[in-house]
Amino acid sequence: MNLIAHNIALRTYVNELSRLLPPSAGFHFNVARARPSQFSEFSSMKMASTFEGQCPTVWRLFGALLNVVAIQQEALSANERGDYLTEIAYRDKADKPSIPMPDLSASDAALDTNADMPDEDWGMHIDEDLIEDERQALRITEGSQGQNARIRSTHTGAPWQKPLGKALEKQIERTYVRRLTLFSLCMNNSNMRCNTLQAVVGMFAHTNNTSDSVIEFLSHAGLSVAPSSINRMVDQMSSEAQALLKTELLNLVSAMGLDNVEVRFDTEQPTPENPGQLVSMTSAAFFPLRPGTIKEDLRVCEEIWARSEFNPYRSLPPVVFSHDRLMSMIQKVSFAPEDEMSMHSLFAWHVRDILLSEDLETIPQDLKTLFRRECLGLPAQRSSIPHTKTKQRPMRTMDISLSTTHGSATAMENILRQGGAVREQLQAHVVLMSADLGAIEKYLSLQESRAIEDDAWDRLQFLVFLPGWFHIRMALADAMHRLWIFPERSRAGHPTHPHSLFHLCTLLRPREIGKISTNPGLHGVDLKDWRPTWEQVVSVSREVVSEHVAALSYRPTRRSGQGGDMVHDQIRLFNQNALLYLSVTRAARYGDVRRVRHLLPMWVYIWRQTGKHKYARHITRFLRYLDGGWPAKLSEVVQQNWLVNPTGKVDGFRGVDWVIERYNYFQKRQYSGSGSNRTPEHLQKESVLIEDYQAVHRIMEHNFYLTPRTTLHPPPVMKTSLNMVRRYLEGERMCSHHMGRTFLSAPTNAFAEGIEAETEEPGSLWSATEDEEDSTENSAGIQLGDLAVED
Repeated sequence: MNLIAHNIALRTYVNELSRLLPPSAGFHFNVARARPSQFSEFSSMKMASTFEGQCPTVWRLFGALLNVVAIQQEALSANERGDYLTEIAYRDKADKPSIPMPDLSASDAALDTNADMPDEDWGMHIDEDLIEDERQALRITEGSQGQNARIRSTHTGAPWQKPLGKALEKQIERTYVRRLTLFSLCMNNSNMRCNTLQAVVGMFAHTNNTSDSVIEFLSHAGLSVAPSSINRMVDQMSSEAQALLKTELLNLVSAMGLDNVEVRFDTEQPTPENPGQLVSMTSAAFFPLRPGTIKEDLRVCEEIWARSEFNPYRSLPPVVFSHDRLMSMIQKVSFAPEDEMSMHSLFAWHVRDILLSEDLETIPQDLKTLFRRECLGLPAQRSSIPHTKTKQRPMRTMDISLSTTHGSATAMENILRQGGAVREQLQAHVVLMSADLGAIEKYLSLQESRAIEDDAWDRLQFLVFLPGWFHIRMALADAMHRLWIFPERSRAGHPTHPHSLFHLCTLLRPREIGKISTNPGLHGVDLKDWRPTWEQVVSVSREVVSEHVAALSYRPTRRSGQGGDMVHDQIRLFNQNALLYLSVTRAARYGDVRRVRHLLPMWVYIWRQTGKHKYARHITRFLRYLDGGWPAKLSEVVQQNWLVNPTGKVDGFRGVDWVIERYNYFQKRQYSGSGSNRTPEHLQKESVLIEDYQAVHRIMEHNFYLTPRTTLHPPPVMKTSLNMVRRYLEGERMCSHHMGRTFLSAPTNAFAEGIEAETEEPGSLWSATEDEEDSTENSAGIQLGDLAVED
C-alpha cells in the first residue's frame, strides 16, 4: 500500500514538473542571444506564481520540506486542539492518530526553527501585493468554510492558518526564494536549457567581479551558468547594445556628452619592454532630450552659422562678448531686498535653512521639525525642469585621447558613427554636446580651422557646446579655496593668524585642512533656549544677512581706513561668497536653471580675480549665447537639457559630465576586468553595458530581498565641531565689529574688484570688434553702483 501511494505521489510530482520544461513554459534562456531586456523582465514573484499554479503539489511539498520543525510543532498543537482532522472523519478524539515528534527539547526545537533565519533586515522589502493577496484568500476561505474549517496554507503546505505579521512576511519571503531555487535546480537538472535563474545569477556574479572559481562552483551546484556562457552573454549583449545606439542620432532628439578617462593597465611581471601602460581613452553617452522637444526646434544650424565668429562671409552681426553685456545680465535680475526674487531674500532663506539644521544647537528640536515641515518651504524659483528620470545610454569607450585636436576630431567621428548620424540631416540641424572646457576649446579650434569648408558636416557647425556643470561646480569650489583657504596665497590673514579662515578650517577638520565643509560665520548666535515664532525666525534671517553678509558692492576696510575692522570684513565677505556658492549649487540640484544662469555672471568676475580665466571666458561665452546669441527656441532647449536627472528625484539634477565621470569610475574600478582580462579591449566591450549591469543589481535586490548597497556615505555629524567653532568665534569676537583689527593685507571683495578691473582694463574676451552689433546700452558702461539695489 505504501509503495502504491509512493508511486502515485512520485508520478504526480514528475507530471507537474514536466509542464515547466518545454520552451512554451518560458523558462529557457538562450545565452547566445541574450538581450538586456530579458533581465529587466525577470521577476521572481511571477516565476513563483507560475510554479504554484502549474505544480501545486510540488509547491506544497517544497513548502513543507523547508519548514519541517515548524510543521511538526503546529501539527502537534492542532492535534491537541482537536482540529487537525475533521469532525466528520473522526467523531471520537481517541481515534485521531498522534503525530510523532523528534527527540528535541522545547528550547532545542525553537532554536532549530530559527537557526537559519536571515539577518534582521530580511523581510524589509516584502511585496505588499503578495501579503494582501494572502490575507484576502484567507478571509474568503474563512467566510466559506467557517471559523473552525481546515485551511491549507499555500506557503508551507500545512493544513492550518499561519499567524500573520512580520514573522509571516519573513517566512513568506524566505520560503518563496528557496522554493524558487529548488524549482530552478530541478528544472535545470532535467533540462539544461531551463536556465533563467542561473543566467541572472551568473550575470549578477559577473557584475560583482566574482572570480571564475566561485562562478564555476555555483555552476556545478546548479545555481549559475558556466563562466564561458557568461562570456557569450556579455559578447551578445554588447553587440546588441551597440546596435541599439545606431538609432540615437537618427531622430535628432538626443544630446551627447563626452569626457576623457585614464586607466592604468599594469602587468603581473613588469619588464622594461612591458612595464604596463596608462591609456587615455574617451568615454561618452547619449541623453534623450526632454519630452516636448521636437526635431524642428533644432533646425537652426544655418542661422547659427550666419552669425558665427568663424564665418568669413557671415550675413548677421556676430555675438558680442563685452563687459557691459555681462553686467546687463546681472542688472536684469537685480531686485529690491524685500522682493522674494532678490539676492537678499535668497540668502535669508538659506540662513533659515541653516538655523533649522540638525547639526546646530539653535532652537528646540520640536520647533525645528515643525518649521521645516510647515513653514520653510522652498526659495522662490525662477524656472523649474520637470524631474523626470533621465535614461542615458553609454557608448562604447574609444581608445582615443582627447588631449590633441586630431584625437578630438577622431573621437567625434567615432561618436557620430556609433549614433548612426546621417550627413544630410546635420546640414540643417544641431546636436547638443556637453564636455569639459578643455574638450570644448579643441572643438572650437576645429570649427575655426575648418571654417573654409563648404559642407556643414566638415565644418562641425552642427555642434552646440554646453559646459559641464560638474566641472563648473568644481571651479566654484576651487575659487573659494583660492580666495579664502589656500595657505600659501598672499591674502587677508596669514594662515597662522588666529583670526584667519584657514585657522577656522583647522578647528573643523584638523586632518582635512584644505576642505571647505561649512559656513562658520553664520553660526555665531546661541539660540538653544529661544522658542521663536516663524515670523521671528524670518526676521532674524534677514537681520543676519544685513549685518553679517557683505553686499555685492561692499568696500572692505583698507589699512589706512579709520574705524575699520578687517576681521569682521573677512567674515562678511566669506559669508557672501559662501552663500553665493550655496545658492547656485542648490539651484542646480533642484533644476532651477534660470537661477543658475542668473548667478553665474557674478562668478565670472570672481574667477577672474582668482586666476581661473578659462572658466571666466567660456562661461561668459555660454551665457551670452543663451542671452540672445542663439535663436530663442534653441536657448530654451539648452536650458531644459543642460542638466539631467538620473534618479528622477526632485533634488536629483546633475550635470551631464557628472554622469560621464560616474561611468569612468565604474570602468576603472569595476568593469575593466581583472588579471589577464584587464585590457583596453575588455573595458571597451563592457563599457556599453554599464547601465544594464546596474539594472541587474537592482533586479537582484528587489527580487531576492537583498540589502541595497551604496557607495554614498552619510554626512559626518558636525554638531560638536560646529559648537567648537561657534565658541571660538564668540571668544575672538570675529562676528562683531571692533575697530582697529587688521591683517597684513585687506580682505578682498573679489566680485567688486573683478568688475573694477574689467572696467579699467577690458580683457581680450570682451574687446569690441568692428562687426559689433548695435547696442542701446549707456556708452559709459554699467558700473558697480548700478547694483546698489542689492545693498
